[in-house]
Amino acid sequence: MTVPTLRDAIASLDAGPIRRIYAHYVLHSSATFEEVPPTVSAMQQSIEYVQDRQLPFIVAEFDGKVVGYSSAKPFYGRSGFFPSVENSIFISPDFAGRGVGSLLMRELIKQCEQRNLMNIIALIGGGDANNGSTRLHEKFGFRRVGQLENCGRKVGEYCSMSIYQLTLPSQGSAEPTA
Repeated sequence: MTVPTLRDAIASLDAGPIRRIYAHYVLHSSATFEEVPPTVSAMQQSIEYVQDRQLPFIVAEFDGKVVGYSSAKPFYGRSGFFPSVENSIFISPDFAGRGVGSLLMRELIKQCEQRNLMNIIALIGGGDANNGSTRLHEKFGFRRVGQLENCGRKVGEYCSMSIYQLTLPSQGSAEPTA
């Protein structure tokens, strides 16, 4: 397989493809606890929200098609947690297990380091059952710092959430952006 290219997301161009990828996980997995896929407009607003805060939102393209994305948003949506961010990473099911997640994670970490952020926190829906996400985060040095047992109900069963954290070498010298 040719390596996908990575680039910054363009909200007006990428909201639809990103929404399609995310909708799969909303409807068919416990990777996210959302139950209704967002609209394209809502996804566009999410991309803009992240980028307006000077945080990374990255897409992976293969043959001109978006096949995955990663982002870092303010942790828990609260400015008081800055310079910690929460990451998201979702790969098109057709490209899962083909290295796209590693490419996106490497670039996301690099961009967070360049922004002098302190921590990347991953809330892994499905907990231990979400093996792919757990392995990906551990591969890049994230360590498990918590587990919420049976904290949600998704796809017909109770689900847990694992909490992973990566402390970056920059140690958080960045200033928050509103």
